[in-house]
Amino acid sequence: MDEARRSFNAEVLEAFTDEVRANGLATVTGLVGAFEGFGEGGPFVHRVGDHTVVDIPLRYEAGDIGDADEHEHGRLRRWRNPLRRSRAHIRRYYPWGPKQIRYTSIRGVETLLLTGPNRVRKWRIWGSGDFIHWWNLDPRRPKKNVALVIDVGRRVRPTITPDDPTAVAGILTEMTR
Repeated sequence: MDEARRSFNAEVLEAFTDEVRANGLATVTGLVGAFEGFGEGGPFVHRVGDHTVVDIPLRYEAGDIGDADEHEHGRLRRWRNPLRRSRAHIRRYYPWGPKQIRYTSIRGVETLLLTGPNRVRKWRIWGSGDFIHWWNLDPRRPKKNVALVIDVGRRVRPTITPDDPTAVAGILTEMTR
């Protein structure tokens, strides 16, 4: 941990106090046991929306948190995590925050091409134009060609335009099993 800390910038060092570190370690230890080292493979950096995410495989008493899943094109790797959340979070869905959908509520994920007659849907930056699809805020939507419609068993269906729709659809499908 001290080796990793040396690479932190001042802002991270200020926020990552001994108290924060101790609380985090106590929580993780209670769930998966003591830290035993790093898992196989190195850190994997990828984008999730507007954020850069670094996945680091870790080894604990309960096993590795970091068995890599390769995306079919080899561009996305996700680490299986026994601490994974039970809900999908759609950022910028409501003016006051994200929409949370339990994975058990997802009945299916449909791909909607934003070409041909559906091209006009690219310009739906946020909200609904047909009272069936509710689009989260995505100012980059006009440059995208694929949307995902999430069936949650209700008339209004959350509709998103992720940067990598194939990967997101695969993750949602996997998490609903």
